[in-house]
Amino acid sequence: MVVKIICCLILGYICGLFPTAWLIGRRKKTDLRQRGSGNLGTTNVMRTLGPKAGVLTYIGDALKGVLPILAVWLWLANEPAHLLMYQLYTGMGAMLGHCFPFFLKFKGGKGIATMTGVMLAIHFPIGLIGVSIFFFSLIVIRYVSVSSLLMSFSYALMFIMGAATDHLAADPVSMVHIIILCTLMYVLTLYSHRANILRLINGTEDRKNIFKKRVRKR
Repeated sequence: MVVKIICCLILGYICGLFPTAWLIGRRKKTDLRQRGSGNLGTTNVMRTLGPKAGVLTYIGDALKGVLPILAVWLWLANEPAHLLMYQLYTGMGAMLGHCFPFFLKFKGGKGIATMTGVMLAIHFPIGLIGVSIFFFSLIVIRYVSVSSLLMSFSYALMFIMGAATDHLAADPVSMVHIIILCTLMYVLTLYSHRANILRLINGTEDRKNIFKKRVRKR
């Protein structure tokens, strides 16, 4: 089991390393690490380079979560009692690769799009519920960061509750791993949004439309 867990983490991390935002920024001759929030995620790309670039970034980052999960499903489908645990380890690896790419000095995105891809691949209905929570809260409160954290929290809660009632995840060892992993994934999103949280506390968080391209300062 330990070897499989390590393999899942490594697979996820390698897939998470694909620098979607960095490549799109480079194609546009823009170093996104020096623009806007300096973050290599969908929101900064959308605000800096426009909606089309932002959507492409989101799709690419989400696929970094989808593809390794599908690979693990094909590999370990014959172990249904532990499959969810292995998939979550893979998803954790993908998020770590996205947030902390070693070749970009460990400065990547915030992991939300990749997390969404992970959850959609593991359990599509739960993934859709999380996406719905994101867009509903975004319409109501207009804070991308708060909407992202609410979605992340809902994923952690739904998977922990779902695993607790699923006979396939009834194994005590798997349950402990699942609870810890869901908690860690949420903590990772809290950490990656730490600057946003501070701005929310100070009342300086940006509520601008993410689809509005920022004007470059000359």
